[in-house]
Amino acid sequence: MKKKIIIKNVKIIDPNSSFNGQSKDILINNGMIEKIANKVQDDSATVIQHKGLHICPGLFDMNVDFGEPGYEYKETLLSGCNAAQHGGFTGIGLIPNCSPARDNNSAIDFASIKQRGIL
Repeated sequence: MKKKIIIKNVKIIDPNSSFNGQSKDILINNGMIEKIANKVQDDSATVIQHKGLHICPGLFDMNVDFGEPGYEYKETLLSGCNAAQHGGFTGIGLIPNCSPARDNNSAIDFASIKQRGIL
């Protein structure tokens, strides 16, 4: 089932876009931006409208400190990935400060978020 979303009056933050710094409506159809305009109307779409909305390309954090393995009481791979995803991050780089350190193939495989199906 295709899902349509309209984000109303959202400020676009993207230096590579001709819309940078402008507030526009954005129509997203099945996860892809279909239209950006001053006013977008589609009765079949879910509308998101709040004061102060901003949109930007996905963010990447190169210095992520998830405790697992060894310090799961601080944060696990799953809880850290969930937090990153909700914060707008589309990529992360784990630093090897866990115990035991991620310093061999099996430890790297363990921390492979894609392989574990976390995201």
